[in-house]
Amino acid sequence: MRSKKILKALGWIGLALGCLVFFTIVKFPTTKIQGWIDGEISSVLASQGIGFRATESDLSFLFGIKYTMKNVTLSPAAPAPIIRLDKIVIKPSLLPFLIGRTQIKVRIDQDKQELALKATLKTGQGFTVALDTDEADLGKMGLLAILAGVQGSVLISGQAEFQGNLESLSQVSGDVHLTIKKISLDPQSIKGFNVPKISIGSGEIQINAEAGKIKIKSLQLGKAGNAADDLILNASGDINLSKTLDNSNINLKTQFSLSPSVSKSFSLLDALLGAGKQADGSYKYLLSGPLTSPTPTPDT
Repeated sequence: MRSKKILKALGWIGLALGCLVFFTIVKFPTTKIQGWIDGEISSVLASQGIGFRATESDLSFLFGIKYTMKNVTLSPAAPAPIIRLDKIVIKPSLLPFLIGRTQIKVRIDQDKQELALKATLKTGQGFTVALDTDEADLGKMGLLAILAGVQGSVLISGQAEFQGNLESLSQVSGDVHLTIKKISLDPQSIKGFNVPKISIGSGEIQINAEAGKIKIKSLQLGKAGNAADDLILNASGDINLSKTLDNSNINLKTQFSLSPSVSKSFSLLDALLGAGKQADGSYKYLLSGPLTSPTPTPDT
C-alpha cells in the first residue's frame, strides 16, 4: 500500500513537470487565454453594472494555475465611487475538479492589506465559501460600497465559513468570527436620509448556523461610555432560513444609541422611534417576522 501511494505521488509530480515542459516547449498561447479571461470577467461584471480594467495581467502554470491582475479598476454605477485595487489573484484547483468539484481561491491585495476567499461548488449544487482576513479595509477594497451600498471605511479581521446547497437555504451551516477595529462612514444620503459622518472604534460579530438555523450570538458596534463612538449597537437573536429568503423568518433583539452630534442630524428620530426609547436615551426594538420585511416592535 505504501509503495502504491509513493508511486501515485511520483506520478502526479511527473505529470506536473511534464505539463510544465510541454507548455514551455510549445509556447502555450497565454496571451490569448489572458485576453479571453479578461473578457469573461468584464462580461460578468458588466451584467452587474460594474466596469472592469486591469493594466497588467499574468497567467502562470507553475505549482498550479494562477491568474494575477495588477492595478485593477472597478467602476460601479454612480454615485458609488471608482474602486482601485493593487492586485487580484485567482487560483482554480485542478484536483477537486477530478472528483466533480469546482474550487477557486481569490486573494485581494490593497495597501499591504489582504483578503482571502475560497469557494467550492460540489456536485448537486452543494457549496462551501470561506473568508480569512487580517485587518482588511472593506472600504478601500470596494466591498463596502458593493455589498452594503454605503461609502466609508471598515477595518475587519477574522474568519467566516458557510456551506450548504444553492437550491435550498435551509441547509446552510457555518460560523462567523469577525473583529471590527474601526468604522468610518462618510457623510452621505442613505434611503433618502442625509447621514453625517459616523465613527465607531470597535465591534464584534459572532454567528453560528446549523441546518438553516442561524444564531446571532453577538453583533456589537461601539462601546458604552466611549464618547468617540457615534453609534453603539448590541443585537442578538436567530434567523430561520427556509428554502428561499422570502419564506425565511427573523427574531432579533436590538438596542442602540446615537451620539448627540449624530442625533441632531435626525430631527424626526424620536417621532419615529420614540416608543422604544429607554431612560438612558437608548432605543430597544424587537425585529420579527419575514426576513425580507421584519416588523419593528418596541421592547419594553
